[in-house]
Amino acid sequence: TVSVLYCKHTLTNMPRKAPRAFGNFLLFLITALCCVWARILYRSSTHGWASEGHVDLSSRSRYRAGGGLGILSKIEVKNFVYIGRHASRYATNRKSCGAVEEAVAGKVDWGCPASEAAKYDSITEVGKDEALGIGKRLHAALNFTKFIEKIPKILTTAKRRTQQTAEYFFKGAGISVKKSDFQYSPLDSDNKLRFFDTCGAYNSLWEAKQPHQVPELTKFEETILAEVIEGFNERNNGVLGRQLNRKQIEAVQKECGYKWVLEDAAERREEDRVLCELMTKKEFEAFSWYKDVKEYYKKGPGSDPFKGISISCGTVRHLLTDLASTTPSFAFAHAETLVPIYSLLRLHPHPPIPAKEPSPEHSDDTFWRLYRTCPMASNILLVLTTTDHVMIFHDESPVKWGIACIGEHLCPLEKVKEAVHQIPCDWDEMCSG
Repeated sequence: TVSVLYCKHTLTNMPRKAPRAFGNFLLFLITALCCVWARILYRSSTHGWASEGHVDLSSRSRYRAGGGLGILSKIEVKNFVYIGRHASRYATNRKSCGAVEEAVAGKVDWGCPASEAAKYDSITEVGKDEALGIGKRLHAALNFTKFIEKIPKILTTAKRRTQQTAEYFFKGAGISVKKSDFQYSPLDSDNKLRFFDTCGAYNSLWEAKQPHQVPELTKFEETILAEVIEGFNERNNGVLGRQLNRKQIEAVQKECGYKWVLEDAAERREEDRVLCELMTKKEFEAFSWYKDVKEYYKKGPGSDPFKGISISCGTVRHLLTDLASTTPSFAFAHAETLVPIYSLLRLHPHPPIPAKEPSPEHSDDTFWRLYRTCPMASNILLVLTTTDHVMIFHDESPVKWGIACIGEHLCPLEKVKEAVHQIPCDWDEMCSG
């Protein structure tokens, strides 16, 4: 407002006859620049979070290497196992395209060309750099060739994004691998690495118990989220000509989150910016906060009443068996794999994310957040020393044990195995058939 008033004042009081043509030119130039500045301020304050320079989510949400691998040079390593989430991926597929196109109903210039859908299940250019970097740093710290005489044991799921991540990981380590070197999960089926997506019984149990076990989530939906949805519709009614429901707005939020966080700026289209300017930063954050509340109780540390933690113990037992062998193993999977493992090992003692409106005092380090706990490319490295103690690394930084040897960096392998074997494995009981 100040900028616009200043422009008006400058135009009104500009002398009709400047002593020199050059001086007159400078006055007009200053006025033009002032108006441009006012326009930029106007756009960034009234348009969505995707406006140029409005908000940068990538620095918060992308994978950040911990920089703690140097300690491995002081340890005599006997063996190690690695399990990681796939690197940053594209979001768009025919289903998500359909959801977004249904939401905007042709009112916004946004389309989903076949070239966009074809990228689905592939990792982005950002993701390739993530995988390359992790492989390079781990190889520098551990010297894979010291432990590996031939192509190592590489486990992936059937998804292309996990296989691509493995390919670029080993490329970063200077080891050539091909798809035929990948083994699918030996844990009976690929489903055991994606059980939250594939275990219908678990999802049914969650839907039945959630209103009673986590009433705060229902209240969040009925109050805060409902208010955000109402504000979104009031602001965009003139553009869209209709009211969007929660699922439709979530589709827009997911598409824009991937575009602005996980893809390189050069890959974005002008149509993506137009679409994402439908949402303000506050609306985007409210949906992100809601998703994290839900993830905490459905898949994270708060899922214990639903057996969402113990369901992963079979995978952890498998990792410990590999660790006790003489050859390293590498696994590339999904958030559905790592989040419950983090929870089972109690690596993140953050208090639960509250089911209430996020506010400035809720810093990124205050509560459990999915983007910090398990961003794409997140990983666990278990290192076995020559004294048969286990050290655990999360995202390339050593962390203290949350089970067996609580508060310690080193824990005897047998003590860890004993603690894990005391946890009942419920996958077969809950999900088979």
